[in-house]
Amino acid sequence: RAFEGMAAYSIAELSLRTTGPSQRVWGVAASENYFQVLRVRPQLGRSFRPGDEAAATPVVVISHALWQRTFAGDTGVVGRHVMLNGHDFTVVGVAPPRFAGTMVALQFDLWFPVTLYEQLSATGSVLAGRGENFLVEAIARLRPGVTIDQARADAARICSGVPCATITPSDR
Repeated sequence: RAFEGMAAYSIAELSLRTTGPSQRVWGVAASENYFQVLRVRPQLGRSFRPGDEAAATPVVVISHALWQRTFAGDTGVVGRHVMLNGHDFTVVGVAPPRFAGTMVALQFDLWFPVTLYEQLSATGSVLAGRGENFLVEAIARLRPGVTIDQARADAARICSGVPCATITPSDR
């Protein structure tokens, strides 16, 4: 196998309310292993773990920028409740200052388990039937010594029957 790990994600425009009026934020619906694959450790709290998608109160990891802007850098933010599109979420972590996601030139405000996308989205699930218009992206970490050609072959095997994008090398 060519990959140490693969993670899936999709972006979502959301309404965030803490206290006072709501604000528009950009979020990432991410697989449980998203932060692990990227080797990103939160500055505060934790990232996702097994069972988060079924927790009584769903969880969210917020960006460092959102933490500063909305919570004034309050170190007690972990455990606080926020509303995303009218649903209660618990803040479980704060991403490190230099991490804003995997899409160049876009700054994301928060991350939540991809399995919760449907409850937050007015358009339905990104995991719904094939043939519909939706976008789920994947990112993978190569095993040491694996070539791009080997990675492409493994990705083709993994994606058989599913439209997949071209694998592009990245030093990020």
